Amino acid sequence: IFIFSQSREAVSLELSKLNWTAPTLGLAVVALEVGYILTYRAGWKINTASLVTNIALAILLLFIGFLFYGEPITGRKLLGVVICCIGLFFLIK
Repeated sequence: IFIFSQSREAVSLELSKLNWTAPTLGLAVVALEVGYILTYRAGWKINTASLVTNIALAILLLFIGFLFYGEPITGRKLLGVVICCIGLFFLIK
């Protein structure tokens, strides 16, 4: 609504203040939702696809936090990853 209700100058001024995180977060959310839709169309069960995606995302964010933000990977976090992987193993069986 802001884009259509303001002048071009005001919109371009506000867009110039935008940093890279907001569009990147928007793209990540869209990519996750498209991934869900594609897994459902491929025949996955809703609960299984959601669980696998959330676990994979949590593990990925653990390493992204370590590499880019210097967050420590503790034994408790690694234990959580192992427990999630064991849960996925039993889910697949």
